[in-house]
Amino acid sequence: MIVDQQQRRLIYYDTEGNLIRQRSLDSYIPLIFPLDNGNFLVYFQEVDREAGSLFLTLTLCDPGLKKIKEFFTRKMSSPFLAKEIKAIGDKYLIGISTDIIFSATTENGYEISVFDLKGNLLRKIRKEYIPVEVTDEQKKQIEQVYKKGGLKGTKEIEIPKHWPPFNGGFADDEGYLFVRTYERGENPNETFYDVFTPDGIFVTRIKVDNFAQDDIDRSLFTMAKNNRLYYNRYQSFPPKFGQGAKVHWTRPFHEEGMVQCVMV
Repeated sequence: MIVDQQQRRLIYYDTEGNLIRQRSLDSYIPLIFPLDNGNFLVYFQEVDREAGSLFLTLTLCDPGLKKIKEFFTRKMSSPFLAKEIKAIGDKYLIGISTDIIFSATTENGYEISVFDLKGNLLRKIRKEYIPVEVTDEQKKQIEQVYKKGGLKGTKEIEIPKHWPPFNGGFADDEGYLFVRTYERGENPNETFYDVFTPDGIFVTRIKVDNFAQDDIDRSLFTMAKNNRLYYNRYQSFPPKFGQGAKVHWTRPFHEEGMVQCVMV
């Protein structure tokens, strides 16, 4: 299933890549996730041009895309519509496993809600953390990003003192949750993930060397499935111009409630 954002269409394919059907969408949808019970997890986007804001709402929908439950709404300042720019806004997390959904925004701190596929709240995961400071060098990089985007000298850029408690994450097929933090390792391309069991118990932290040097606020693609952790990693660091990223993997194994990672 693919979302055609420009044409506002949802396109369905079979496992061989053959077109099955298409359907028009009434709203702009950046992301949509099919769930095992036939429902959909949908990220709706709306624009308030007067306020210069974008509103992104994570919503549980039935097979006909009728809204069942709203999980959260993120308000973001549009860099081209807003008078002031909040350079580091609230971050979000969406994790989907076989029978559970993880959702969160950093507006509530380090708090992640866990739902079943019908939208019923099962539990909340909370964790104490030490805020990571935004360095002077990182502030300069952030300002340069906005200036390169054509906003030089026209907007007031607000940069906070600290990074949010997390920036995204994912769930594996066994229900383990991996939460990406802003803590960095000894090497410049290493970032840490907090790992929780399906019951919300914190078990360990893992270090993944796939931080995106071209963007100080993200990592390269990372996922876990079939008891392995898969991620893209630059072939050298810092990456050379035009250099792609290779896929690497580890084998997380669960032993006495712990998760460890071993390169294979």
